[in-house]
Amino acid sequence: MLWVRKPFGLPLSVTALIFLTACVCIGVPVQAAFSGFASGAIWTLIPALFFGFALSSTGLGRRIAYYLLMRVKYPTLPKLLAVFCLVGIILSLLTPSMTVRVVIIAPIAMSCADICGFGRGTKERSVLTITVWLAAVVPGAAWLTGSLNGPLLTGMYEAVGLGEIAFSDWLRASILPVILTVFLTVVFGYLVTGPKGELTADRSVFMAAFSEIGAIKKTEIITAVVLVCCFVMFTIRGLHGLPDAAVCLIGFIVLFIFGIIRTENLGTGISWDLVIFLGAVLGFGAVFEHTGLSTLLIGVITPAVAPVASSSPGLFLLLAVIVMFVWRFVDIATFVPTFAIITAMIPVFFREFGINPLVWLPILTLAQSTFLMSYTNFFALVAERSMGEDGWETKTFFKYSLVYCVAVLAAVAVSLPYWTAQGFFA
Repeated sequence: MLWVRKPFGLPLSVTALIFLTACVCIGVPVQAAFSGFASGAIWTLIPALFFGFALSSTGLGRRIAYYLLMRVKYPTLPKLLAVFCLVGIILSLLTPSMTVRVVIIAPIAMSCADICGFGRGTKERSVLTITVWLAAVVPGAAWLTGSLNGPLLTGMYEAVGLGEIAFSDWLRASILPVILTVFLTVVFGYLVTGPKGELTADRSVFMAAFSEIGAIKKTEIITAVVLVCCFVMFTIRGLHGLPDAAVCLIGFIVLFIFGIIRTENLGTGISWDLVIFLGAVLGFGAVFEHTGLSTLLIGVITPAVAPVASSSPGLFLLLAVIVMFVWRFVDIATFVPTFAIITAMIPVFFREFGINPLVWLPILTLAQSTFLMSYTNFFALVAERSMGEDGWETKTFFKYSLVYCVAVLAAVAVSLPYWTAQGFFA
């Protein structure tokens, strides 16, 4: 409740520390309560957040977006939506911070809407800004380093004894449902909302906007090289053996040496409020285990779902997705507490029903991105704060969100045979 309501303006970090203090006071060992701060996941998270700072502060993210827009010879609204989806994918390869991606891309979307003549309150403007936001948030869930959920869930999986999640395993489980969800949502979101999509601009306008950015700077080149090298290192971990935390820290050090991250940026470049909150959350597994909450949840939920989960794991997963959609109205902060609760039960689902823990990765991340109302999605609130009154219409946003929910269910259903072929169901 403290995370949702934020009484007295308490930030997430303070409420997280209140929780940890209460845990220690009732007898939870300090090592268990604060175990999240000692995990490798938190040391992947911190430098990764600075990657987002570098992408934004150097202007590299803005340059990438306008360059791709400039390459569209005969602009139409569907083409622009496709370009922004590509921009979202590229940015998610460079930084796991969805907040940074939204902050970079939202003003560009509004500028693009103005250039194209999509006035405030039009369907065209709403569809463009919503799709741009979706492209900044969802595609990165397809791989381990595409969002902060990667290190977060890795830490939670380790806490319940499931071991560290490999980049290749995350990709193998998530690539199909995530990309399919994005494709279905963008295509049918466009069809359902019904914009006319008539533009009043041509390619020359985008070329002029790109030229205003100026010549590429040395800091942009260094940032691009470092971030691309880090991503490549993540993908070939089997060859070099370095953990993700080490790769991220090396990238951070290089950016610091070249002056892209400076001493004065260490305190203000990223949200330490978020870091402290997530560090506390990473220790939930150990806290749940010590207090017996995990045992209690398992004892209540496992018998309740056993009839469906044991006979039809696929149907169980689809029902779980629907329950998470509804539960999103309750866990409206970040959905991270729900991650911790479900993660505590995943080993039992694996042992009792033969559902591989990797299957839950896309389900959890796609459920987190549900946006039936903007207040139920932190990143939607970030976008609205960035765009002010110049963004999307509430009515169009709701229609688009319903399409997203249906797209997630369809993507999961289509992925069931693929997961079976991958051996994810015993």
